Amino acid sequence: MTVETMGAITVAYTPEAFPALWETTITKPSCPIDGALIRTLGGGLCGTDVEKIQQQKVPVGTILGHEMVGEIVELGANYTPNSTNPETCFSVGDRLVIAHHVPCGICHFCLNASPSSCEAFKASNLVPGGFTQFFTVSQGHLHHTCFKVPSHIATREAACTEPLACVLRAVRRVGNLHNGSVAVVGLGFIGLLASQVFKHQGWQVLGLDINPNRLALASITDYCHSVAHPTEQEPYWQEWLEAQPTGKVDVVCLTVVNEATLALALQMVRNGGTLLLMAGQGKQPVSLNPSVLYYREINVVTSYSPALEDLQQAFKLITTRAVSLTPLLTHPLSIHQFAEGFKAYTQGEAIKVIFSFAEDGKLV
Repeated sequence: MTVETMGAITVAYTPEAFPALWETTITKPSCPIDGALIRTLGGGLCGTDVEKIQQQKVPVGTILGHEMVGEIVELGANYTPNSTNPETCFSVGDRLVIAHHVPCGICHFCLNASPSSCEAFKASNLVPGGFTQFFTVSQGHLHHTCFKVPSHIATREAACTEPLACVLRAVRRVGNLHNGSVAVVGLGFIGLLASQVFKHQGWQVLGLDINPNRLALASITDYCHSVAHPTEQEPYWQEWLEAQPTGKVDVVCLTVVNEATLALALQMVRNGGTLLLMAGQGKQPVSLNPSVLYYREINVVTSYSPALEDLQQAFKLITTRAVSLTPLLTHPLSIHQFAEGFKAYTQGEAIKVIFSFAEDGKLV
């Protein structure tokens, strides 16, 4: 019996914390009896992928990649569509966007709006990982976290479904406010998606970043009402704050968490306001004085991963082109250029890196 192999991007730590390249070879997975074998078309590089590599949070040899789009090449003999969702009547050849974790829907966490803490959610994944030529998904994935991509949506657009869903859940957890205002600190991919969502929902949006290219992009695309450098343009954003009902913002959305951004957030947020954390801390530990939160009644809201309803909404927003993605997809690269994409991300040159698995390296 011949064992089929394929290429994969696996984590292999070096002094530069760069992963190994495509030459890594692994065994091609077999189709699950009730799931599907997927040929990878493209996928996005997530900040959590970079964090896991740089901070050595996963074992050597781990295959990352979870913002994936692929084509069904085989369906398991026992696969049956979700009886409550006719859109899961998938066929070989269908192009799908696939989210990596599936909650059970019946545990205490799921029943209380914490699906990302569900044990089934944590245990499920793409096998062996997304940054491979082929991976498998379970029937649970096919029933709940896979969506057939229409022909008018490009693979690179569809790959943004899961990160957009993360943003939607974060904004949903903050809730709706009367005449709400938000400062988005960090105008990378997540920050610019969050700016769009907040603005679309009627919030006044101030965008802050130290990278002049990101500030320029935010200005050109009109994702924010105003943009500013946090230190070099402080008089400008202070004037913007003073125009708000309380002279502060209701919410500070942090996509970068360090001592400087936390201090800035506490300076900008009103009493009774909210710090929305959409990232973990970097290599350096940070401190947050609970007394400041207590006496000012500042809420801390976090959002790490989306719920099923957020995935559904994100997919709808993308397929109806209700969000602007093209200006954000700055680095469409071949998977053979993984190290190049990794470097562009870590050096702040890229907004979003999307890898193609096509032989010619082109994303469609």
